[in-house]
Amino acid sequence: MRTIGYTTARVWGFCYFYDWVNPDPRRVARLDYFLLAGVLGGATAGILTNPVDLIFNRMQVDEMYPSQARRNYRSFLDGLFKVQEEGVLFRGAGANALRVAMLSATMTGIYDYAKESSYYFFGPHWINRLWATAGACLVGTIASMPF
Repeated sequence: MRTIGYTTARVWGFCYFYDWVNPDPRRVARLDYFLLAGVLGGATAGILTNPVDLIFNRMQVDEMYPSQARRNYRSFLDGLFKVQEEGVLFRGAGANALRVAMLSATMTGIYDYAKESSYYFFGPHWINRLWATAGACLVGTIASMPF
């Protein structure tokens, strides 16, 4: 549920904001358009999926707590209802939004630029996607780590 919600929100947000920033139907790939759409789409995804992330993380670390401090969520829905009762549904949403925004903004533009640039050297080859993905993941990880 976490992956489906996060990926759908991130991709939808990026596509929506890219269409908003660049209404040109020819889709001229500009790095500043990618960055702005990535930041806005990533921040939107980070805020919308924060409750899912919060419950997922709490369920993972629950066994590490002493028995009197455990939350004992029975399922995701049980956790969602308990978190809503506590009033902390969007606790940490700002930091999560910044993390996902930096990840989305840096990876999208770098991937597209690297893939298009390598086409001139290697032609239509699978290696273009491989090295573009590796470079984008490296830069995205470094950029999102402070958050």
